[in-house]
Amino acid sequence: MSKIEFIEYYSKNLNLPEEEFKRFIEVLETPLPHSFRIINTPFYEKVKMHIDSMPSVKRIDYIKDTYFIDKSVEESDKNKNFIINQTLLGTIQRQEIVSMIPILLMGLKEKHYVLDLCAAPGSKTKQILNIVGKEGLIVANDASSKRINILMTETFKIPHESFLVTQHDASKFPSIKMTEDRKFDRVLCDVPCSSDGTIRKNPCLLTEWNAKKAQGLFDLQYRILKRSIDLVEDDGIIIYSTCSLNPLENECVVQNIVLNENLEIVDPFTYIDNDVVSKDFFIKRGLKKWDVGEFKHKSLSVSPTTKEIHLDRCLRIYPHDFNTGGFFITLLRKKNKNTVEYKKTTPKPLFKDVSQEESYKILENYELNKNINLVRRYKANNIIYRVSEEVKHIIHNNRLKIVYFGYKFFEKCNINETGFRVKNILYEKDIKIDLEVELDSIKPALESKTLEMDFPKKSVIIKITDLGVCISGYSTGKKIMLYVCNNLQKALLDFTTQ
Repeated sequence: MSKIEFIEYYSKNLNLPEEEFKRFIEVLETPLPHSFRIINTPFYEKVKMHIDSMPSVKRIDYIKDTYFIDKSVEESDKNKNFIINQTLLGTIQRQEIVSMIPILLMGLKEKHYVLDLCAAPGSKTKQILNIVGKEGLIVANDASSKRINILMTETFKIPHESFLVTQHDASKFPSIKMTEDRKFDRVLCDVPCSSDGTIRKNPCLLTEWNAKKAQGLFDLQYRILKRSIDLVEDDGIIIYSTCSLNPLENECVVQNIVLNENLEIVDPFTYIDNDVVSKDFFIKRGLKKWDVGEFKHKSLSVSPTTKEIHLDRCLRIYPHDFNTGGFFITLLRKKNKNTVEYKKTTPKPLFKDVSQEESYKILENYELNKNINLVRRYKANNIIYRVSEEVKHIIHNNRLKIVYFGYKFFEKCNINETGFRVKNILYEKDIKIDLEVELDSIKPALESKTLEMDFPKKSVIIKITDLGVCISGYSTGKKIMLYVCNNLQKALLDFTTQ
């Protein structure tokens, strides 16, 4: 019965010709191809070279560095393991094609401050981390503890000192006091939704479909979008997106926010980088008419407006157009000027700076820049985090439920004079190199995690020259014990010649 309801509901709402609607339904009942993108890391060239040689992998023409996996083509175990290992390390990101699009339309710059209000499971956050630099700021928020654990598992793969993970109800996200009187340049509202655009991945959504699921989320979606207005800079951009096909969750939410607040819908191609994503990918525009049945809301209109608010600037992506899932995206610009009053609160002392003496001792040992900000949790001295100036200011001056910040830089140990070893150094650029090697020359050492050689007894930073990455270890005088996690070990061994 649910499939019949689905067809009846969308045949009158999607404004598709009869033959195209039939194709839409047919494609909706086929499996979704697996897709992934190559992330910009020092491993990029080698990963790309290997991926391009795999028979089962097909490049996607309309989005840079993005691929489908053709399940009908037999692939070697070596290549299958390559995909798994590189995904675990974070040089490859498995992600639905349509899920990549919102970030590509945001016009992100290196110094932007970006808030991802409903961030889990983290694939979009990782896209942001790849673009925004340490002079910017990325705050990833989610209300669910379970989903935040997934978010952190993913984002740990991209060390970033100007990164925060918080746990708040997105519709009540607190204003953040920053070093300057400013807000976020971009806010992403990828809101909870009925998810019927993901039916190809979750077929049960079709057999269990009913209109009430979207109706139950409509109010929350509006409240999250409304809250984002106070968090974004004047003239800043809010991205509203869902993986739903339902106009109630999409155009109807956008219509209400534009009519009630001083926002405007922005042409989706305003910030597009044609070298990254082709305009040819986008075919369908937002709906101007819909019928959501007898559903009513206590204060918001669910009927189409007669006013011209440019709903045709919204984007709809349908499964049958490019063999993807379904998605909805809108860019909104904040026009009005308002000020945010910060509540005068005294944050609980959850974090503390590493003492000047201890910091100097550690940084001196590794010959690191003495201006690096090192912070630890009050009740956990075994990990030291590296953070930016902005993150340091935020964690000391705001009462936020902070789950994670910066990245883990040092870990307590008892094998050197500082009492700490470098934990995360893979992409470091401002650290003294003790030893340079080529990858193939240390293959046995990577396998055993021990490099047999005479070397002064000390902490050691080793640069793998042909990859441009660093690993750390400790020399006992006769051998160097390598600090290489299993995921990194497997990924590095992928690149060694047989």
